[in-house]
Order: sequence, then structure tokens, then C-alpha cells
Amino acid sequence: MKGHRQQRSPRNQATWSVAAALLSAAACSSEAPSDSEPLVYDDAGQHEGQLDAATSDAATPDDAGSDAAAPSADAGLISECQGDVLSVESARVRGRSFSASAVQNRLDLAIFEPTCGGTRADNSAQGLALHRFQTTGEPDAEQPLINLDQDSCFITSEPAMLATADGAYGLFFGSTLDGSYDLFYLDSADLAAPRRITTDSLHGESAISATFLAGLPLVAFSREAVDAAANAAADIVTSRPGYVSRVVVPESAGFHATQTALTSLAGADASHAGALAWVSDEPTKPGAFLQVLDDQGAASGAVSPLTQEHSEGVSLAAGKQGGAVAYAIATETAQQARFRVVNVDGSVGQEVELTANNERVRDLALAHYSTGYVLAYRWLGAGEDQANSIRLMFLDPKGRVGRTRFVADAAGGNGVQIQVAQDGRLWVTWEESELIPAGPDGGVPQVAARIRVARLECP
Repeated sequence: MKGHRQQRSPRNQATWSVAAALLSAAACSSEAPSDSEPLVYDDAGQHEGQLDAATSDAATPDDAGSDAAAPSADAGLISECQGDVLSVESARVRGRSFSASAVQNRLDLAIFEPTCGGTRADNSAQGLALHRFQTTGEPDAEQPLINLDQDSCFITSEPAMLATADGAYGLFFGSTLDGSYDLFYLDSADLAAPRRITTDSLHGESAISATFLAGLPLVAFSREAVDAAANAAADIVTSRPGYVSRVVVPESAGFHATQTALTSLAGADASHAGALAWVSDEPTKPGAFLQVLDDQGAASGAVSPLTQEHSEGVSLAAGKQGGAVAYAIATETAQQARFRVVNVDGSVGQEVELTANNERVRDLALAHYSTGYVLAYRWLGAGEDQANSIRLMFLDPKGRVGRTRFVADAAGGNGVQIQVAQDGRLWVTWEESELIPAGPDGGVPQVAARIRVARLECP
């Protein structure tokens, strides 16, 4: 078996059951903000997407993110979203375990489960299953996809799911299905025949992300030598099923990507059709960065630094014109969310601060919504306060904050994703986890995790 440095990022295992729970009244009802809640702008009741440069200059920050644009101390958290929270229970060990896509008005989730006799303590083999939530929020029965209900034992990890307008889906994932660890693509039209994307026994594929670019699925990943040291620089590559992979950012550029993100750019020409962003933890090249792509997924122009401070994550979304990128940075006192416009010509706009300088946020997920954007994120508190909740932030096209909304408390965990359905509902997906101590008969402590899904309307 080919080794792969993906194992430094936790592999994913899960034993799943599905349960539905009504969103608590406390989660949806308005409440007075505490001193520890994030300071945000109140748009005086405007509907999402109505906040724009012509109507909101007095209420929102300017493009430069200057001191004059700092959030008002009188503003507070608005929690008015209505809906329900659905849970996919698991007992996996650790690591990001899911990928979600909005297919028409439903939600599809690709998740990991232990297979071949695997348990929480024995995580040497995993498979992929589909969990589908219908428009009503009702879950379908689990559908095995890869490496489940069979005798063969494979490693399977890092799903990246895509949805098409006609209700189909595609799924990229890493696996040892054919012996060495490589990248595969599964089309919902032919679930019996996953297509192998890479065939390189000397490298492993990690930090996988995907999008549709020029009408075809595109995947990005870090291609890392199996014998390389931790955090060593590696190629960042794009590929399509049936096409030769392209090195977008070579190893010689000095980056080591721990996360990638992809999007198309709305209204752009063929030479600026999409964008690739990544977080690097290479000691001499830390931060978050962006590379514009042409319609074939090749690099177009130079790399744009977003921040050269330590980054906690990055997310991209297409907009009405061009797109946008959100990223988190770690300072001495906070973990802050930042935003930049990505223009149709591939240029990157000025940085906008989205959160206060004493807040701690991570797991950012950006999506196009109405005329602007919505950002889902994990809020970890402010100042001395410790918290863990999932929240939404509604932004105009320039990244100016219109309102912030509470979704649910979250008991630890990693990963947040957001999708906007055709009917305008928001599907927010995140992981929760807690430590289960060793029992009286011995054993080792385990992490119990579950995936939660909020189906929301936010008037």
C-alpha cells in the first residue's frame, strides 16, 4: 500500500444513525446580547441582500476597514432564524468527516463510516455513505457508496461533493481502492464505477476541494511526497475526470496547503474563470493565498497573498459578479474573520474585518446569498468568555456586515459548511464532538462525534 501524508490530517471514521430534533426555542428566539457577544451592524430591519452601497454607507464599514468602520458598541446579536436541526449521530474517532451539497432543495451529505469490522478503536478502514435530507427535512435511509458492506478493506478519506442543477451529484475522495492511495471521482449516474483521477505511488493527495468550472467538475489538492517531512512544501494541483492533472502552484513556490477552496467567478472571461485559495503552514510561507484559474483549471497570473499571518481557514464563493473569499487569521488576542472581493479581472480587493478584535472564530464557510453573501462560522467567544456556537453573518457584495444570527450551540468539533437551496433556505452543516472517558474496565478514551444539519429560513 502506498503511504500518504494525509494521515497527518486525521482520517475519518463514523458509525451513523439519523435522528431529527426541533430547533430549541432558545436557539431561535431573540434575546438581549451579552457583553461577550459579537458586535455587529444592525441594518434596521432590511431584508438580506437589500444592504448595498447606495443605502447602507451610514450603517456599515467602508471598504478599507478603517477604525471609523469598527462595529458599533450599541449593535448586538440578532437571532431570528426559524427551522429545525437534524442530527447524524456517529462514533468516529477524529477528523473532518463530511461533505455537503444542496441538490435542488434537498441536502446530500457524504460521510465516513468504519468498515471491514472497524470500530472507534480500530480505524484502519473506512467507507463512504450518502445521507440525504429531503426538502421537508425528513432523512432518507443511508445509501452505501464506497467500501461498505463488502469483505475488502480500504482507506477512504476527504470527500468533496458537488451538485448539479438537475439533481445529480458528483463526489471526489481519496482511497486505496486500487492498491495505492489515489484520488477518485464518483458520479451519481454510475455509482458502480468510481473513476481514478491520479495514479502516483510516490505521492499522496490531501486538502481536497471541488467546484464546477466551465461546466465540468474540477478538483484541487495538495500532492505530497510520501517520504516528505511534515509541513514540507508540496505541489498544489487541479484535475478533472478524464484529463491530465495540472500543477497550479509548484513545490518550488514554498507552500504546504493544509486546506484548499475552489470557486468559479461569475461574469469573468476564460482567463479568469475561477479561483483557488489555500492555507499554508509551511514555516517560511504561512498564511492564506489565492490563485486565479483559467477555464481549464490552470494558473492565470501571480499568487495573491490574502494574509501572511497564521490562518485558521479559508472559503470561496462566486457572487453576482466575480466572487469573494473569507479567511480567518490568528492574532495575539483573537481569531478574526476577514473578507476580500475577487473581481472579474482576477484582482483581489481590500481586506475587510468582519469580527471584533477580541473575538475568536474559525471553520468559515462562505456562500452567495441574494445580492451578497452569507458566512457560516464557529464562534468560540470573545475576551475571557469561552463559548462554542454556530452563527451566520450576512454581508453585502463588498463584505459589509448587515446582521449576525445565532444558529445553535455546538459542543466542540471541527468543520462548518453552508449551502443555499433553490428555495432560498439555508442548510448549515457542522460537526460536534465530546470526549468519552475510558470505562471502568480499561480501554482508551474515545471521541464521540455527530454531524448536525440546520435547515433555516432567516427573514
